[in-house]
Order: sequence, then C-alpha cells, then structure tokens
Amino acid sequence: MKAAEISFKDPDVFRCPHVAYDYLLQEAPVFHDEKAGFYIVSRYEDCRQLLGDPSALTCEHVGEQLRGATDPERHRGRLPAGDDQRI
Repeated sequence: MKAAEISFKDPDVFRCPHVAYDYLLQEAPVFHDEKAGFYIVSRYEDCRQLLGDPSALTCEHVGEQLRGATDPERHRGRLPAGDDQRI
C-alpha cells in the first residue's frame, strides 16, 4: 500500500478503514486525502498539540510537507521533540 493509493472516498477503505489508518499512522501521520478533500492527523501527540495550539500546523506548513519543501528551522518547536525532522 502507498499513501497515494489511499482515499476515504474509496468504498472499500470506507467500509474497513483500519488497514489504511494503520498505514497512515506509521508512514504518513499527516495525510491529505485529495479525493475526499481533507487532512488526517493520526498520531495522538500531534493531535494533542494541534488541539492545544491550532497555529502549530498551518495550511502553509502542510503544503510544504506535501511538496517536500520544508524549512525545519522555521517549524522547530511547533511539534513534540524529534517530530520536526519528519515535517
């Protein structure tokens, strides 16, 4: 399975999303489902951070992550320690 193959608009994924959720948790903890038009943040600590500080992950930041063009210095400290290398 690849992240590009996952869409929660796919009836098979919608009926049984557990395999997709497990994959995203391990391989793409912040995922944009282009077909469905939403983001999925699957890691508990990331969700806690975002709910406590909505400015921690901006649309601009997610766009950079999806394009692979990030500036780690600009985002350092916005997610729990160690996660800034992933973003």
